[in-house]
Amino acid sequence: MKKSVLALSVISALFLAGCSSDDDNEVITPDPVETKSISVSVNSNITKETVSADIVYPVNPPNPEEVPLAQVYSETGYPHFLRTNDYQLCVVPSSAVVRGEACIDVIDLTDAEQTFEFLIDAHEEDVKVELSFTGEHASEEVRYYYTAVGSTDINNDQGIFEITAEYDPSYSYVTLEGIAVIDGLNSLINDNHFLLAQTKEADKQDDTSKGLYYTYIQKRSDIVLTARSGEILVDDIAYNRKEPEHTHYKFKTSENDGSVIIIAPDLGEPIVIEPISPVVTEEQVVGATLKSYDLSKGDALYSAELNNNGFAEPWIYPLETFDGSTTLSDYDFSFSVSGFKKHADYSTYMNIYLTKKPAKLPSNSIVDSRLDLYDDGRVFHHSADGYNDFLRDEDEKALKGEAAINAMRKIGDEMFVIPRIDGNKKDTNFIVRVNDDNKNAFEFTISDLTVEKRELSLIDSAVEVERSSNQ
Repeated sequence: MKKSVLALSVISALFLAGCSSDDDNEVITPDPVETKSISVSVNSNITKETVSADIVYPVNPPNPEEVPLAQVYSETGYPHFLRTNDYQLCVVPSSAVVRGEACIDVIDLTDAEQTFEFLIDAHEEDVKVELSFTGEHASEEVRYYYTAVGSTDINNDQGIFEITAEYDPSYSYVTLEGIAVIDGLNSLINDNHFLLAQTKEADKQDDTSKGLYYTYIQKRSDIVLTARSGEILVDDIAYNRKEPEHTHYKFKTSENDGSVIIIAPDLGEPIVIEPISPVVTEEQVVGATLKSYDLSKGDALYSAELNNNGFAEPWIYPLETFDGSTTLSDYDFSFSVSGFKKHADYSTYMNIYLTKKPAKLPSNSIVDSRLDLYDDGRVFHHSADGYNDFLRDEDEKALKGEAAINAMRKIGDEMFVIPRIDGNKKDTNFIVRVNDDNKNAFEFTISDLTVEKRELSLIDSAVEVERSSNQ
């Protein structure tokens, strides 16, 4: 059975009185604590009409977590959604409270009729009242709303205090612009969908085509964006709990009334990320399927499956085409392919086909030299003159890297790049053969494929030539 503090005090006093002498019956009472009553009311500038528990989104179920949300716009016009339930106002430290609870539930931030009373020690120093969110989230991976925080210092001059409900800085904001080209069902962040909303401008114009996808995060996050055309972009977003950021992916309380004021979050100008083009397009790769590419680098991840002949040996072609009038020395070239287990029987290299005479279109030129630039930097030379070996130095060691490239240029300095017919490609050359003769499906990443005309030396153009008629 519960007894009140008062009842227990009375019983104790009677017991002591029965045991005391007539000379020792003085009761000592503590000095009364001087108290102060403070009042906090909730008076939001968001009305109940703006709060909805069934906002319809096309990607997810209506309001996935089924909690009350209020939509507000930042100064830059971006839509934000504030969760308005499950908050508390707490006196800190709690020992400052003389009677009653140190924390009181705030059921609804938008209820202007709420008033909260606390009785505190009038002489307690450094007292605050803090607003905090106490509810639960349906997912630890994403948030479809932000929550508010706020606090105010308590002083001895007044009894009504103001708390401003502000954007909790632990929430970062992620938006996607270009709903006409984004595949919303297949664009994910931490394996969860984005939601669809409208900017302030679009909302005024009732223009649904200017909507954007959004979410909030409270952790480092992985993002996969899928375009309607099938391209897949992969990125990761850093996270700083104390410094909220707005990452934007682009495809082409009154002073005296003690109210809790809800203000729209303004995270400043967003970090705009325009996707870097992949190092190769899908049309350049034969025998493999694009899985994704790294948004920040352009690296492309491909999957190679067995072809009708039982081989998984993709070929990669440059965008550059050739007309037979240029030599090997006219080009800079390189490639980088990785991500698969290498085998001694399967090689990855770039084929370069050369002829001694200018080739004519259509190509039917005789191959006088074929240079195979391997992924380890060595170069094998197949020559019509009978030389078939790696390029070597004076000690018969295979050249690698820059030394091998320089040796290639000497060979090809006066030899012409053939406009080759290769597979279903015309006027091509500098072809990368990945895992040649391999018979097992595998994945690989293309980080570089460079085949481009070399720029003329600036040194030559800087030389001044003086001419005179004097002999």
